[in-house]
Amino acid sequence: MKYMFFLGGHDLEMLTIRQRLQEHSIPFADKGLDWGAKTSDYASEIDEALQQGITPVCVELEFDTQLCEPVGDINHHGNRSGEPASILQVLKWIGVKPFRHDELVAANDSGYIPAMLEMGATDDEIYGIRLADRQAQGVTNQMEEEAEHSISNRVERGGVVIVNLRYSNKCSPVTDRLFQTWPNGKENLLVRCLTLAHEGELDMYLESDAYDDVPYELNYFGPGDICKAVKEKFDGWGGGKGFGNPESQAFAGCRTTSKQLEEMTKFIVGLNEAKK
Repeated sequence: MKYMFFLGGHDLEMLTIRQRLQEHSIPFADKGLDWGAKTSDYASEIDEALQQGITPVCVELEFDTQLCEPVGDINHHGNRSGEPASILQVLKWIGVKPFRHDELVAANDSGYIPAMLEMGATDDEIYGIRLADRQAQGVTNQMEEEAEHSISNRVERGGVVIVNLRYSNKCSPVTDRLFQTWPNGKENLLVRCLTLAHEGELDMYLESDAYDDVPYELNYFGPGDICKAVKEKFDGWGGGKGFGNPESQAFAGCRTTSKQLEEMTKFIVGLNEAKK
């Protein structure tokens, strides 16, 4: 049977999958998409593959189109967070044994730094993987600098550390820098991101009396049960090795507006206070 892989949002795992497919001359399509990529992003290419008798294999794509023919579906996020990392699924699919780098990438994508520590990763390996992942996600030097500034102005409420980003929704420069501060490596972090296309856009909202509608994105990193509650309460996203497990760590997030920002913050803080 012939296969063609269709790649989802770019991060280090997706770029490593791409590299392994190239090395083994496996056909794939990659449009350099962001997280949240959908099958509709490849609608014509998937239809063409099916017409040629090729089985499409979707890697971390949300199925928002109806596909009648057999289609492979590789993922390890959301409701499938307990499955092996996507790169390990891909390598198994094509019959290739993973290198240590692949295993580090898989651990990082499934369970972040704690998962890499659990597999015995060295400090240099962790630093290299995290730096490569941030770069793969499009983190710039300016974003790194903003993270340092925002961390210096962080606040804590009910055990939750809150960091506000003004110019980016890239959380990795924040989470990587704060990791060593968490007791037993257990994060409890809320990153509130002001998601504007450009700096002057905020003035447009203020001048039009639409301040309540300023777009934000919330990203929470903490106990798995709280992450699940956040995802369900606000119809957002969530995942990680410990998603839904009160004894493990995970992540969750959602898009919102300035009007709802405090309500959502109070919800997360309240769940944490209830656990004490």
